[in-house]
Amino acid sequence: MKPFLLRLLPKTLLGQILAGFTVVILSYSLIILSTHSFFEGRFFLTLQQETGEQHVTFLSRFAATGLYTENPLHLREPIKAIMDRPEVAAVAIYRQDGNLWIKESKADFTFASQSPDAVLAFLAKSRRGQRLEPVITSRICDFIAPITITRFEEFAESPPAAEEQVIIGLAEVQLSPAYRQAQVRRVQLFDLAVTSLSILLSVIVGLWLSRRLSAPVRALTAGAKQAAVGQFPEPIENSATGELADLTRAFNRMIVARKEAEANLYQELMLNEGLAKLSRELISSTDSIEKIAHFVLIMARQLTGSNHGFVSSIDQKTGGNVCHTLTEMIKDQCEIKPDRQEITFSHDRQGKYQGLWGHVLNSRKSLYSNDPAAHPASAGVPAGHVRIDKFLSVPVIFHGELVGQIALANPGRDYTEHDVANIERLADLYALAVNRHRALQEREKLLADLRQAQKMEAIGTLAGGIAHDFNNILSAILGFTEISLMQVDKGSKLHHNLSMVQKAGDRARDLVAQILTFSRRSQAERHPILVAPIIKEALKLLRASLPSNIEIRQDIQPGSGKVLADPVQIHQIMMNLCTNAFHAMGGKGGVLEIILAEEEIDRKQAELDRDLHPGPYQRLSIRDTGSGIRPEIVDRIFDPFFTTKEKGQGTGMGLSMVHGIIKEYNGAIKVRSDVGQGTVFDLYFPLIRDTVNQADSSKPPLLVRGKGRILLVDDEKDLAEMGRKRLEMLGYDIVSCTGSMEALEIFKKEPDSFDLVVTDQTMPAMSGVELAREIMRIRPQLPVFLCTGYSSFITEQDAKELGIREFFLKPVSTEELSRAIQRHLC
Repeated sequence: MKPFLLRLLPKTLLGQILAGFTVVILSYSLIILSTHSFFEGRFFLTLQQETGEQHVTFLSRFAATGLYTENPLHLREPIKAIMDRPEVAAVAIYRQDGNLWIKESKADFTFASQSPDAVLAFLAKSRRGQRLEPVITSRICDFIAPITITRFEEFAESPPAAEEQVIIGLAEVQLSPAYRQAQVRRVQLFDLAVTSLSILLSVIVGLWLSRRLSAPVRALTAGAKQAAVGQFPEPIENSATGELADLTRAFNRMIVARKEAEANLYQELMLNEGLAKLSRELISSTDSIEKIAHFVLIMARQLTGSNHGFVSSIDQKTGGNVCHTLTEMIKDQCEIKPDRQEITFSHDRQGKYQGLWGHVLNSRKSLYSNDPAAHPASAGVPAGHVRIDKFLSVPVIFHGELVGQIALANPGRDYTEHDVANIERLADLYALAVNRHRALQEREKLLADLRQAQKMEAIGTLAGGIAHDFNNILSAILGFTEISLMQVDKGSKLHHNLSMVQKAGDRARDLVAQILTFSRRSQAERHPILVAPIIKEALKLLRASLPSNIEIRQDIQPGSGKVLADPVQIHQIMMNLCTNAFHAMGGKGGVLEIILAEEEIDRKQAELDRDLHPGPYQRLSIRDTGSGIRPEIVDRIFDPFFTTKEKGQGTGMGLSMVHGIIKEYNGAIKVRSDVGQGTVFDLYFPLIRDTVNQADSSKPPLLVRGKGRILLVDDEKDLAEMGRKRLEMLGYDIVSCTGSMEALEIFKKEPDSFDLVVTDQTMPAMSGVELAREIMRIRPQLPVFLCTGYSSFITEQDAKELGIREFFLKPVSTEELSRAIQRHLC
């Protein structure tokens, strides 16, 4: 509860200062006025007493002669002189007997004369030498003095021995109290006027002073109110002095500090909201890196007030700095216009990036400058580029790897360390975005590889089934061809034709083996070979199958070096690429050109093409003048099952197979194509320096004859018949069966009569492995051969572990079979 007087005080500082100043001045004035009035009253009282005594003394002196002679005329002038005084109200002269002799008073004054007794008492007192004290009251101021004469005046005939004063009467003068009071009032009024004027002047001075003192306070109050609602005022003009000046300066510093704190807090809030939004985008969306980069750029520009900027990522393959948002930076202010939405800044041969922005990528440290012209790297800004007054650049790093960059320029202020800290936080999250994008790309690649593996698995399963049947067919074809070759003259035309059939059958057999190898993704058997003879042989086969309106040109350098390869795969590559060239040229014909030459790849070329390494290569170029390949599908032609051919003309596996073979050889395949002009495939095979001679494939087979009884089992009648005939031609006694159960019954009847068992694997009722187990259970030491067109259930290693002596994949040549029989029967 405030005291009553405090509640009466004004609420404002101005009012309080003015009220306090007024109270002080008023109190001081009242004290001065009271004191002055008191002393003025005393002064006028003393003055009145002195004046009254002067008047009564004057009257007593001049009244002696007149009173002594009883002549009033002697008193006219003295009395008139006294009565003319404004302060004198009345005069009187008393005889020594106490009676009134003369009196005179002013009209407005009532004179009360002294009684005779009183006069006598005054005279007696005076004769005793006592002083007659004046009587001063609020109604009367009475002054009395004795009238005396000297003795020699009375006895003039003889001079006295000494002077002697004789009292002959009493003089009385009465002064007017009203006059004294009027004088006092005049002085008091003057004092009051002076005091009032002083108070007025003091109030004016106090008002001016209070306004001067309270103006900074009012300004501080207004500023504080604005700051309280978030509206920061401009710095307050410091017109005060002393403590108020210090307070104003402190307030201005506080406002500036709070402005900066509020701005930093706002930036922090924006940054946190942006980071949270970017985090949500990273978690819940599959936006492209371009969209994420655009969002990051918007945030970075808002945080720093930058007018320009870009956000980039590093291409993992080329190392180029891909600026996804460069067009956002240049807009219409830059004379340099990219041809695409994205532009890539490449590094030099030493892996260094150029220009103002490249400096940050090279150092991997954040950098800002409010005077870019003084920076050495500013020389890298090309002519026509938008003017850069200030710049800030932050590298984007994930686990020590440079993955991108955030670059900003030209804010409406100077960049600060706080800006760098904010953009670095943004860069950390953008690094996660880039890494997530790369992980998604890798995931898509892995999924594509998985799908391809699943397709390959399906192809392998399909190829296995086809291979089994096809190998059985080839076994019959090749087997009967071999039988026929042994029955005709070697120099005859029929023998030649049968030899060609046998060679084609061998190619078909190798092709099936290659398909199985590709589908299983197993390593083919490679050895040093000369490519040129295989190319020439393939061209002979192609010439017979291609129409006459296709001209085949070949430039095959003699003495070309060797490569580590599978001849069947080289032949397959030729057939695939040349067949594709034929289809590309269609019925209109054209030119098919094959060039085989050695080429040395130096380090400079290897740096430009990561698929190649420095060293010697055998380059096989296959060029056609067909329709060419559209640019948008060039990167897809090696994908499995991708084809542009009509339904029934291709499966899309040819180029995929070629690409896989070349990669296994650590080589490279390059495509150059112009729509309407044709296509060139350049195949690079690493050369080796091997002097081992190839086996002569034209050498006639060595057939070894022998004797013995053989049990031959195959559920295909044609194969059983073919096998029986060719083994009988080698001198063996053959018992053939078309069923495993039938063969087992025959064997059980005469187990010791057989020297060897040759059985197929895939048969109804009982497989070849099961039949072998039963036979070896009866005769453990009996040699058993297992033949199969294709089996995913048993391998050569499995067969050997079961005790099976030989494991063959169909078709089996007569030479191969005869040698194996000799190894186990001799």
